[in-house]
Amino acid sequence: MEQSAHHNRFHLLDWVAAEVFPGYLAHSDLAVCVDFPCVETLVGTRTRLLEAMVNGLPVLMTRGTELSEDLAAAGIGWVVPSGDPQVLADRIVACAQDREATGEMAKRSKLWVQERFSIERTLAPVLQWIEGPVFAPDNAVKQI
Repeated sequence: MEQSAHHNRFHLLDWVAAEVFPGYLAHSDLAVCVDFPCVETLVGTRTRLLEAMVNGLPVLMTRGTELSEDLAAAGIGWVVPSGDPQVLADRIVACAQDREATGEMAKRSKLWVQERFSIERTLAPVLQWIEGPVFAPDNAVKQI
């Protein structure tokens, strides 16, 4: 990016503290997450993207995380192949050119996150377990 003719348009940041992250969301139109194919991508997720969506931003991310597969299956946000910068760039331009569609995706994304990750839904399995707690199926193996 430093060699780009448009380098002055990029603001690359390191880790952003949780208390200042909402300010970045408030001044953004699109949350973009580009992952490199690696173990972290395969086993991790991108909770900041969920935070962006619940705060009204649509998401553009590369395929690889479980979240990217969920978003692709639900038609929420845009998921592009990893390692293809032209496809990523084309989608960013398309989002900038079609503000109405991008805004609609933001609304759908927010509802999706609110429904799928609500306290009631995410705690339901824990509350069910509390009603009849049992050891994990592999507990006997650990005691040998």
